[in-house]
Amino acid sequence: MELNQGLIYTNSNCVGCHRCISGCPVLGANVSVKTENGNHIYVDNDKCLHCGRCLTNCHHNAREFRDDTSRFLTDLKRGEPISLLVAPSFLDNGSNDDERKRAVIKNIISMAHELGMTIVSEGIETERELEYMKDLNSDFAQGYLFDKPLTRDEFEKRLIQRYYPLNA
Repeated sequence: MELNQGLIYTNSNCVGCHRCISGCPVLGANVSVKTENGNHIYVDNDKCLHCGRCLTNCHHNAREFRDDTSRFLTDLKRGEPISLLVAPSFLDNGSNDDERKRAVIKNIISMAHELGMTIVSEGIETERELEYMKDLNSDFAQGYLFDKPLTRDEFEKRLIQRYYPLNA
């Protein structure tokens, strides 16, 4: 487990409030560690999706991100497969800026497709959000609309099941 070594990491401002954990779509991506100064929440780079939700949820400026532009450009030049994760903040929320937001995300998705990237819409919670991202040509979607975050054991159990319980 690599803690605090990825794109998103926790700095010394962390007070252990757990807001980053409660907003994270991936169980175990944030790890609470007891230190001499109290609890500190670290990012598990092996599990983190780098969606940025913890950056938004943190009220203590304890989350930061590393700029990986040079790595991105190198991978792009090599033809490495790259996925672009569309954060929930880009989803249609019914506000007055939706048309401008829609134009921004539509052009980002278009550019990413031209560069051979796969688009994953994260944080889809409603049918409306799903239709919105389908309309903008997102390739994949994930979020509570489809399922809650699962532990590794629950996920592996689902993979071997042929049928899913209707009243789960």
